[in-house]
Amino acid sequence: MAISVVTLNIEGDRHFDRFLPVIQKMQPDVVCLQEVFKVDLPRIAEALGFVESQFAFMPMTSIDEENQYDISPRGEWGIALLTRLEHSSFTTLVYKGTGTVPKFTTPNSVNRGLLLTTVSKEGTSVPIATTHFTWTGDGETSAEQQRDFESLARFTSFLPPHILCGDFNSPRGKKTFSLFETLYTDGLPPEVTTTIDGALHYSGGLELAVDTVFYQQPFVVTDVSVFEGVSDHKGLHFKVTTS
Repeated sequence: MAISVVTLNIEGDRHFDRFLPVIQKMQPDVVCLQEVFKVDLPRIAEALGFVESQFAFMPMTSIDEENQYDISPRGEWGIALLTRLEHSSFTTLVYKGTGTVPKFTTPNSVNRGLLLTTVSKEGTSVPIATTHFTWTGDGETSAEQQRDFESLARFTSFLPPHILCGDFNSPRGKKTFSLFETLYTDGLPPEVTTTIDGALHYSGGLELAVDTVFYQQPFVVTDVSVFEGVSDHKGLHFKVTTS
């Protein structure tokens, strides 16, 4: 049994022509996306071969006005999870914020949460979750990140062993990343020093490995490959098996 998964921060509506053909060719069982506009999700799902019952969206904020961060004002923006496998109901766990969707003013004026489901393949069930964690402008650890990690950890303590992937806005080697490593094993190969695509990111080539897949036993992540040229972040393609 091996479940194939892709995770990618798509940077809103900027890179459809880049990432859609690449992921379509991979044909993963599960796709986890960050920085998704709700209005674009049906188009993304159709292009990747998913029907309505196979995907879900968690709004983090609503971007309805022009802003200094040059993000398109296209409404609700958040994370998405798509799967072509048999799966349980999609569940959202908000570990920062409330049930209402706040207006976007800064990168942290948003809700933070987990979007998860349990997928089944060849008799094996695997809980898979995605998140877009708290931002810091310089990649350094912040008190806000530490508070949000403590909240996330309380929620995940009630979950069975699971996979957690996404954009963690905290570089490997920094304190916040090490907090996640107290709960999970990092699946990103050690030779990967950045998941920022220097050709497409507004800051150029930054040596920051902020996107990863964390896992807990009895699950194991294998065959992790990093692909680029698809967004301002690089994507991860990996397999989930049992030990």
